[in-house]
Amino acid sequence: MGMYGAATPAGQAPQEYQLNGTVTHVDQAGHEPADWSWHRPRIVLLFLWVVGIYLFVKEILNSRSSSSGLSFFLFGYWLRGKKEVPVQYFRVRDHLEREHLVRRKGYLDGHVMPGDNVELWGRLRDGILYLSRGTNLTTGASLTVRQSCFRL
Repeated sequence: MGMYGAATPAGQAPQEYQLNGTVTHVDQAGHEPADWSWHRPRIVLLFLWVVGIYLFVKEILNSRSSSSGLSFFLFGYWLRGKKEVPVQYFRVRDHLEREHLVRRKGYLDGHVMPGDNVELWGRLRDGILYLSRGTNLTTGASLTVRQSCFRL
C-alpha cells in the first residue's frame, strides 16, 4: 500500500507509481491549458481544413454560395478540441495515515468522492501524484483521464 516505485535511471521512461488509500478531500475543479498531444486526429483535421479551403476557393471562383467549403473548415476547427481542460486536486490517505496530494488534469471518466477507497497510478513529481488511471474500489468504477472532451 502507499507509494511504490523507485527513482527512474537516466535514459529510461518514467516509472508509474501506485497509491492505495481513502480519499479525504476533493478540491473544486479549475481549468488550465491542455497539454500538447500527438494522439489527436491531426490527419483528419488537416484533411478537413484542406478540403474546406479547396471548396471555399472553388465556390468563390465560380461565384456560388461558399457554405459547404466554409462548413468543412468550421467542422475541422471545431474538431480540434478544447484549449482548456479541467484540473482538480484531491488528497488520499494511505494505510500508514500519510496524506498524498493527487493532481488530475483532463476529463475524468469515473467519479471520486471523499470517503472512497481508491487505487491510483501515475507519475510522481515534486511529491504530487499526476493521475493517469485508477480504480474506485468503493464503486468498482474504472478511472481514466483524457485530455480531450471527445471519445475517439
